[in-house]
Amino acid sequence: MRKNNPWRLELKESLTHIMPLFWHVSFLFFCSLLLGIMFSSLTLTYLAPLFDNLKSVVSSQGFFPLFLFIFFNNARVAFLSILLGPSIIAPYLFIFTNGIIIGAVVRAATPGTLFLLLPHGIFELPAILLSFAYAIKIGRACLFHRNKLTDAYAEGFIVLVKLILPLLLFAALIESFLITVLR
Repeated sequence: MRKNNPWRLELKESLTHIMPLFWHVSFLFFCSLLLGIMFSSLTLTYLAPLFDNLKSVVSSQGFFPLFLFIFFNNARVAFLSILLGPSIIAPYLFIFTNGIIIGAVVRAATPGTLFLLLPHGIFELPAILLSFAYAIKIGRACLFHRNKLTDAYAEGFIVLVKLILPLLLFAALIESFLITVLR
């Protein structure tokens, strides 16, 4: 990252350096996804009130309010994961929680529903996993390289603004469009 102007961050360089952590996060997410699939009945029972509330919100909203709801919910997860990176445990908790919930939903969903989730998931999942990778990078900087913590935070938030949020915006557009059209 360039010292004079952090907004001139080269995304390609940053993404190249974050890839090992991205694959680490992806592996952990995949493991928790499998746990969610294996223990879906337990997970769905525990989360039933949350899903009922989510269904009522989704079914009663038009396209634009639904788009805003989806986008801001995902943006909040990405932002909080990066912000809470120094806590070390929060990014891992976010990874496992999201994986288990998505695994349970995958297990409970019909093949047609899964097919509808795929178009937005292509953008949403990598964006969220990338935010988790930057959160872990920030946590490691906090633990082992305190002098690099400010740079790690700057890089994480710049990638959030330049790449993660645009991907989440596009994913929310696709998801809200599909939900609105196929209701």
